[in-house]
Amino acid sequence: MIDNYNKFINGEVFTKKDVQKILLENKIDEQIIDIKFYQFKKIYIKTLENNKYYLLKLCLNEYSIALANNEESGYLYFSKTYNSRFNLPTYKKINTNINYSLSKVEFIKGNRGNYFEFDQFYNTEFSKKFKTIRLEDYVNLIKKKFCKNINNQKRSIKLTKIIDIFLSKYQSNLIPIGPSHGDFTNFNTLKTSDKKRYVFDLEFFQEVRPFLYDYFHWHIGPLLYNIMKYGITIKLNNNILYILIKIFNFKFKNYFNKSTIKNKKLFELLLAIYLLERYMFFEFQIHLNNIDELISQKEKTFNKNNADLILSLITKLIK
Repeated sequence: MIDNYNKFINGEVFTKKDVQKILLENKIDEQIIDIKFYQFKKIYIKTLENNKYYLLKLCLNEYSIALANNEESGYLYFSKTYNSRFNLPTYKKINTNINYSLSKVEFIKGNRGNYFEFDQFYNTEFSKKFKTIRLEDYVNLIKKKFCKNINNQKRSIKLTKIIDIFLSKYQSNLIPIGPSHGDFTNFNTLKTSDKKRYVFDLEFFQEVRPFLYDYFHWHIGPLLYNIMKYGITIKLNNNILYILIKIFNFKFKNYFNKSTIKNKKLFELLLAIYLLERYMFFEFQIHLNNIDELISQKEKTFNKNNADLILSLITKLIK
């Protein structure tokens, strides 16, 4: 059992020899160029095969294995022509079992996409017709997914309270739904010298999510990340929130000019449900079993603060 986060990250517990053993079990004997150890007990192995580079992802924890299996579903879903929302690199699942998951993706040399290049990585040309779901039903779906492991009574009560307030305001609404990357930010994109654009890292894919989830995540996720990372002091009053909504709505109309989402209240509702799901996600993640083995204490504190910041946004938005 890997019981020390820092030792794992440094490759002292699960070693290069252990990695090589798993690769040989799966008949992979290509040249290993580099091995990097990451949080949630993930290992990335860069290999060289027939003069072409690949990136192998080895997941060793129950949670990361589940994410890897979900990523396979995402690649399979979006690789279908009629679902080609993104341009994806070549992907292959090699093996998955109770002990590990091993996958392979082509290594693409390039630079990370820019925050202001959303429309270069997201195909907005898709049908105007959306399936819908009652908001209350969708909230129950994500409650079932994210709220089952929260054993901190204080945070659990806080979560239940905000969900109740949220539903008391919006429960009768129907919301448009569709497939979602789940972690669509410029951090998960690449652009090459020959102007090709790629999107990767589909671990948080969902076939059913509120429309605009990926749009909001691209624009809001990095803002919140930098507020937390750099300790930016910002008073999120109603005026600032109103200005942000206006900006996001303006950008939305430019990107999705053929969309049927023209109702301002529906736009704000989709923003609110995005924030609510992100809040649930952070609460779920910080209460994972053996979380102290999976992420650093600094990252755990960061996630708690992120959850609290998002909660403050939701509270102001649904007043």
